[in-house]
Amino acid sequence: MQQFTRDYGRKNSQVSQSYRDMAEKIEDSLTEPEPDSMTYVPMMASIAQSRATINNLKNSADTTLEDYEVQYFTYESARLSLVQNTKALMISYYSKDVSKEALQKAVEVAELNLANAQARVAVGMATNLDVLSAKEAVIKANKTLSDQSNAALADRDKLLIMTGFKTDSQANIGLVPVLSEEELQDIKKAVEENYALKINKRKLGNAKSDTQIKSLNSTISSGTENIKANVQTLHKNLVNAKDKLNLLKAELELSSKDLETIRQKKNLGMATQLEVANKELENIKKNTEKKQAELALRLALENYNSAVNGLASVGQ
Repeated sequence: MQQFTRDYGRKNSQVSQSYRDMAEKIEDSLTEPEPDSMTYVPMMASIAQSRATINNLKNSADTTLEDYEVQYFTYESARLSLVQNTKALMISYYSKDVSKEALQKAVEVAELNLANAQARVAVGMATNLDVLSAKEAVIKANKTLSDQSNAALADRDKLLIMTGFKTDSQANIGLVPVLSEEELQDIKKAVEENYALKINKRKLGNAKSDTQIKSLNSTISSGTENIKANVQTLHKNLVNAKDKLNLLKAELELSSKDLETIRQKKNLGMATQLEVANKELENIKKNTEKKQAELALRLALENYNSAVNGLASVGQ
């Protein structure tokens, strides 16, 4: 921002004058070569290129819509977008990370199924094909766990780089904040705070031709309607995420009761360890879904709030 002010000034008129000054400086430096000079052709080519640059600079001086505020709004929009992308990446990292418990349990269950198949083969109650299928399931379960762990690690590396750390650093990644019931802002604020609209409105104030004015008015009008639609969509996503989380909480409660029942049956000799392990896997999966739904709700809220606070899509 300071560099822009030094190079061009703060006002649109100063930016225009800077372009004119640059054009004038190049124009003053031009010197026509002697026709019989050995460098005549390449020098004339260079002069032609310089004259094209001069014309472009003069055209920019007449048409530029830039000023300090346009640059500031552009910078703030980019900064807040980067913050929002970092938040989304952090949520993505934890969403992958919380699934590893269920995948580790899936490996355990697959290994129990393999042991069970081998035991059944020994007493003639299963075939070698059953054992091969169980072995394949173990391999697939381990691969899925490995792939998910690598994906989580990749997100972690990206997150560290985005926040200024090296990938081999021992930086501690904090937990995603617990969701609280925050007051939802309205569409009016989303329109007032939108950076794309602020930029276009500022450019409208700097516009010099009827064509520019007409184009910017149209852009601002359509952008306003797109912001309203975008915020409404994000609010709907937020409500849906809340409903999904509440449903998964209820399903997890039922799953936990089922797990307790099967454990009691095992204690009474009415269920096997494999049956318990399968029910534990179901419960862990349901708990994982609940945790991921909490993260999805957090992301929905972050998306909604960022839209309200200036980053709603204007559809351009």
